[in-house]
Amino acid sequence: FEALAGERTIAASDAERDPRTSEFTHSYLRPLGISAMLDAPIRRGGEVVGVVCHEHVGSARTWSVAEQWFAASSGDLAGLALSEAQRREAEASLRRSEERFRLLTENMSDLVTGVDPRGIITYDSPNHGERVGLPPESLVGSSVFDHVHPDDVPVVSEAIQDALARMEPVMVSFRARLGEG
Repeated sequence: FEALAGERTIAASDAERDPRTSEFTHSYLRPLGISAMLDAPIRRGGEVVGVVCHEHVGSARTWSVAEQWFAASSGDLAGLALSEAQRREAEASLRRSEERFRLLTENMSDLVTGVDPRGIITYDSPNHGERVGLPPESLVGSSVFDHVHPDDVPVVSEAIQDALARMEPVMVSFRARLGEG
């Protein structure tokens, strides 16, 4: 793996004598009769996570440039497939997490509101709009400060800044303006 970290392929025509592969002589090459090796790294995120191995049994052999390119391309393709599988799993995990969040916030009695750093509402639980006398969808995109009693704006502003600094949700109590008031 150390040799593969810095190379696109290892084309060892005489695997027992090649310093990049000779360490496998007694444990692997001789017992299996392998005389030549062509290895290509499988990389994911710049890290070697596997190897595509082509092994030749018999007399020493020289690997052609086309064979070396094929091995390297096979390693690249395997790395892309692993990255794609990891990406798909991350997306599925995110979808499951979002669904749990949605179910939780839609069915709890507490009000849940997401705001961006400027105080713009990015998410609002369905029961919030009902409690303040506005359709829930009318709150998303508006400023949270439009719905906070003027005396409580500093408390809400501080809570937003605290949430951003800690990168965690915060709970804040404040008086809300109901409906148009």
